[in-house]
Amino acid sequence: MNKLPHALSFLFLGLCANATSKVPYAWTTDHIHVGVRWQPFGLEKCEVNDANRPLIKEHSSYAQFWVSWNAAEPHEKSTDYRKHMSGYLKAIDHAVNLCMERGIHAELVMWHCPGWASESGKAGGWKPRAGEYPKFVTRMAKHFKGRVGAYQLYHEVNLQ
Repeated sequence: MNKLPHALSFLFLGLCANATSKVPYAWTTDHIHVGVRWQPFGLEKCEVNDANRPLIKEHSSYAQFWVSWNAAEPHEKSTDYRKHMSGYLKAIDHAVNLCMERGIHAELVMWHCPGWASESGKAGGWKPRAGEYPKFVTRMAKHFKGRVGAYQLYHEVNLQ
């Protein structure tokens, strides 16, 4: 985003006033929340650079991270985040920490299923075995407790 038309930039910056202050941000329904969807790639210097971009650091009240369960836990052993955290989840973890440092709220949108947890044995948009998805959501909530303020439990849940 190089330049916004004057009227749009005025509106945009006015709506983002809370995002640029260091006062704790309270979610309310009396204004528009402005944020970004951020896809970290596991390159630490790039993520720091992204986190310092004005669109994120100065003008966003939140950052949304899409968390593919399949990529976060590609193998059953990667459910142990302390010993076997996947590189993908490490990248999201780091980006969430960068958001916290800058006073930006984080939201996780979870989707897809790893082959080891699906009824079909296939990875992707397949039905998980009974009980596996609640375990995943619980692991994520415990891991990100105090750092992530909103979770979207599944993307396009209406799809069969």
